[in-house]
Amino acid sequence: MKTLRDKKLDAVWKYKHRDYKGRINGVRCVLIYRNGTTSVPLTDLTDAEIEDSLPAAVRAAFTEENSNG
Repeated sequence: MKTLRDKKLDAVWKYKHRDYKGRINGVRCVLIYRNGTTSVPLTDLTDAEIEDSLPAAVRAAFTEENSNG
């Protein structure tokens, strides 16, 4: 069963524009800003970076899902 964090990471991957994501040696990576734009493995994102990467409507859906379940 996927954790909430795994579901959020899948959503980040789904909603991130294709110009800002890709695979490096088979590992899903996204471009984010960390003292400059850098490519980071999806699983290495902090919770704050995950929240910032999600569209507002998706973020709200996760908040609602978490409060109901």
